[in-house]
Amino acid sequence: LLSMTVGGKESEVLLGGRRLKIKKTGFWRPKLIITEMGSILLTQTTNGICGYSREVQIGGRLYTGKASATMHFNVTYRNAQGNEVLSYHMNAWKWKPTPQFIINELAAPAEDVLLLLIVGYRTIRKLKQDSDSTATFVTTTG
Repeated sequence: LLSMTVGGKESEVLLGGRRLKIKKTGFWRPKLIITEMGSILLTQTTNGICGYSREVQIGGRLYTGKASATMHFNVTYRNAQGNEVLSYHMNAWKWKPTPQFIINELAAPAEDVLLLLIVGYRTIRKLKQDSDSTATFVTTTG
C-alpha cells in the first residue's frame, strides 16, 4: 500500500513500512530529492528553459524525463539506452482526471521503477496544478 501526502516544498510517502520524504528545492531549476532515513535515493533536476526536461539520478544510474502539458499531461522517463521505463498520461480536459501509467519492467530495476512512479506522479500533479492556475487576460481599448 502506498500513500502520499503532498505539500508545497515537502511531501511524504508511506510505502509498506517505509517512510520516504520528497523535498523540493530551487526556483528557476527546481530539484526534487527523495530520501529515506537521511539517505538520498533519487534526485530529479529540471533542465531546459521551459522546464519540461528532467534528469534523474538513482544510485549511479541516469534516467531522462520529459513532461508536456497540451491536451493531455504527459510525463515519460527513459533509461540511459533510451528505452521507456515509465510514462504517465492524464486527460487535461476532464474535471477529475485519473492518471494512467505504463511500466516497462525490463528497462530498470524494480526499486528504480517504484521511485520513478512516485516522482512521476508528483511531476504530473504539478503540471496539472500549474495548468489550473494559469489565466489569460485580454484587454481591448476602443
